[in-house]
Amino acid sequence: MKKLYDILGVPMDATAGEIKKAYRKLAIKYHPDKNPNNSYAEEKFKEVSEAYGILTDPKKKVKYQQQQTPYGGGGGFNYQGADMFEEMLRNTPFAEMFNQRYGWAENGRGRDVRTKLQFPLRDAYYGTERQIHIGVKALNLKIPKGIRSGQTLRVKGEGQKGHTEDKHGDLLVTVEILNEGNLFLDNQGLHTIAKLDLYDAVLGSTQKVKIFDRLLSYKVPQGSQNGKVLRIRNKGFPKWKKEGEYDDLLITLTVETPHLLSQEELKLFEKLRELKNK
Repeated sequence: MKKLYDILGVPMDATAGEIKKAYRKLAIKYHPDKNPNNSYAEEKFKEVSEAYGILTDPKKKVKYQQQQTPYGGGGGFNYQGADMFEEMLRNTPFAEMFNQRYGWAENGRGRDVRTKLQFPLRDAYYGTERQIHIGVKALNLKIPKGIRSGQTLRVKGEGQKGHTEDKHGDLLVTVEILNEGNLFLDNQGLHTIAKLDLYDAVLGSTQKVKIFDRLLSYKVPQGSQNGKVLRIRNKGFPKWKKEGEYDDLLITLTVETPHLLSQEELKLFEKLRELKNK
């Protein structure tokens, strides 16, 4: 195996922070996006990523170091030695030293990693999948329908590596939902705005509204005023983890005053005014 410390250009006593800093610098330098159709850069990027992956994983790192010494069993992985090291971390005072070295919690658990993810309202309404990148790792994240801004999804074991596999930290993804079109979501529910002509507002009517791919009917009461909010039961945003259930839809009416009226229409309005003033 190649000398991993040499690949990253750091000494064998380099700290975790120094290893990470060196890796980031080389990963940027040889990243395929910056070096299209460059096989040498592609190979170097893989080599650097592999070195970093081994030197930041305590168990792999111990096995690698055993290969580099006469005590490693002649060039092969010494699993017995690795198991002994793991047991030492669990049960001896050396645990605190390694926790400090690698930034682990007191029990040797890797720290949780936090990130944010934005996506449009439609994806929150129907549910979706997104690919997110954490370092050089790509993860497929399933997003259930009904999720709201500020909620956090937890992905077990995809955070910082702990001193054993069962001690890996979690990945915490906090979502931000982007309103779109004529629809927006807040703590009260799913909102939309509907334009209504004066006649339908005065006399009442049945209207339709489109919520993404759903076409819904609703009734406008007689005498509805501009700015009135209608609450349509169970037709709004999906309820979190309750299949087939929806919160209410809130429709704000904007009543449009008619213009460019004909002489006949103007006379009718005049008559209505006279009737009102009697």
